[in-house]
Formats: sequence, structure tokens, C-alpha cells
Amino acid sequence: MKKGENFTKDLARIVGNESVSDKIFDRISYAQHSMRLDLRTENIPLVVVKPVSARQVSDVVRYANKKAVPIYVQGALTSFKGAARPKRPGSIILNES
Repeated sequence: MKKGENFTKDLARIVGNESVSDKIFDRISYAQHSMRLDLRTENIPLVVVKPVSARQVSDVVRYANKKAVPIYVQGALTSFKGAARPKRPGSIILNES
């Protein structure tokens, strides 16, 4: 994240305040998976976004692309492989559950 940027406010304009969180508890909870608790500190996402429409998903992806921010898309968080866990610093979790 570049100094002065506020992804939470920008994303809240897209999906609404109730569908975005930058609280540390949410960021860590959504970044883990059910198998192992080994999330590296630098890979804790900047924000968790829970869009409710295809349009919001598209707008979030467009925003992240414009800002060059990696996105990790999640379904119901039932994977035991950790495929949807952030693997790069400064990411966004896009949760579809």
C-alpha cells in the first residue's frame, strides 16, 4: 500500500461499509484456512471485501488492477489446501461466501 492511500474507504464506496473490513481480526481470520495457522505477518491482507453482486465484484477487480493490488478470491473457506490464502504482501481478499 502506498502512503496516503486508503483502500478501505475506496472499496466501501464500491461495496458499501457493511461489506468491507480492515479490522485486524477479520483480516487474519479470512486469511487463514482450516488446516494450518501459519500466515506470515507480511501477508496479512490490507482489507477483506464481501461483494454482493457481479457488478461489485467487477468494480473491485477493476479497482485492484488499477492500483496494482493482488486479489485472493475465496468461496466458503472450506479448502484444506490454502489456495485462497494471501501469498503476497499488500493484498485484498475478495470473499464470495
